[in-house]
Amino acid sequence: MKVAIVTHSSTFEDRAEAVAQFFEEKGHTAVRVFSDFDHHGKRTVQREAENHVYIHLRPYTRNLSLTRLMAIRRFALDAGAYLESGGFDLIYFMIPANSFAAEAERIRRKTGVRVIFDLIDLWPESLPLRAAAHLTPIRRWRNLRDHHLGCADVIFTECGFYREQLDLPENRTYTLYWCKLSGDNKYRASGERIRTDPGGAPNPEKTAVHDNATRDNVARDNIAHDNVAHDNIAHDVIAHDAVVDDAVVRKSSCPEQSLRIAYIGAINNIIDIPRIAYLLGALNRRRKVIADIIGEGEHRDDFIRELRNSGVETVCRGAVYEEDRKAEILSRCCLGINVMRTDVHVGLSMKSIDYLSYGVPLINSIKGDLWEFASTCGIGVNIPDNLMTMTEEDLNLILDRLIAVAEDPQARRKCVDLYRRNFTQEAFNRTLERALEEQKLLPRSSIIA
Repeated sequence: MKVAIVTHSSTFEDRAEAVAQFFEEKGHTAVRVFSDFDHHGKRTVQREAENHVYIHLRPYTRNLSLTRLMAIRRFALDAGAYLESGGFDLIYFMIPANSFAAEAERIRRKTGVRVIFDLIDLWPESLPLRAAAHLTPIRRWRNLRDHHLGCADVIFTECGFYREQLDLPENRTYTLYWCKLSGDNKYRASGERIRTDPGGAPNPEKTAVHDNATRDNVARDNIAHDNVAHDNIAHDVIAHDAVVDDAVVRKSSCPEQSLRIAYIGAINNIIDIPRIAYLLGALNRRRKVIADIIGEGEHRDDFIRELRNSGVETVCRGAVYEEDRKAEILSRCCLGINVMRTDVHVGLSMKSIDYLSYGVPLINSIKGDLWEFASTCGIGVNIPDNLMTMTEEDLNLILDRLIAVAEDPQARRKCVDLYRRNFTQEAFNRTLERALEEQKLLPRSSIIA
């Protein structure tokens, strides 16, 4: 069977690679259809790898803009032209882009190809513009996805929370959590060569793109789906070995005299800086707090300033690419910050999976899957939306819980256990296998018992 896995976003490529490897291990041909644009670095790159096709995506600098939306729509059309003529038996679309759904239905009607949708972010639902939800452009954007969901043989959602938000068919919808690929399994470790064009502009003499791809040099800005749930710094190098070394748990500690609290990821407009600063400031009055920040972003200075104004000592390390170094930093941290604005529409975050993989309990505000995990599995403390207006008595109860989790040696073990059950590549493959078996998208002979 010939399978295509399609995404326009460099942020989603690790997930696409995990899907491709699943099919390849079963003896099928898996072609990755990616863009030639690095979302985090905001630059065009020339890449070459076996069973990878790179289609041009116009460069952009701003995440929130109509121009980015238009460019992604162009990419969807170009990818659709390639997929239609590629002789594929199955196409796996990662959404967003919402326009992939419309292309998928068009291709299916014309060729009869089987289709899988993987809903990784919900746009426009996650825009901090709730009052604009019923405006015609916003409705049309949402309908690009919703009006075409019915063409999919299988629908995956990156978290169970999304299944509650959309009207999805229960009999063919599955929750497929993100996994972290080990270094040996990452596509760039398997031979991909990358060259960056200076200034991010595509070079038509160097950049290998599909014949149908547009080659205009129109700079484009784009609407921010990646910044919401998938906010990790250096996403392509963030994953460590899928099997967590027990030494990570054993050697980790939280000295009695202070609480070292980690923040991993992009410091952007979807984290709730005022609520984080308020909470850590209150906790600092009970026990000295050191905020250890691994990441960069447009609101880094605001974040540091708010924390320091709240009396919290901060250590800002910037982007950390070396896994050993990151493991060393996190082994000294007793809690990890996963607090987003109340209007952010996610049930899971990549930073939370990072924390769990290193055995760091969460300070969590995300509803849905993570809220349930923290409530039932002992892997952190949930922070309510009204934190900054609650009574002193209620605030102290939350602070007590945070200190108790930070000092609980079993909390780290619970985090690692949850990670192993839900977020490894083995867990990822089990879900894919069950879904494809139940929906008869793979012959039974290829299903591993």
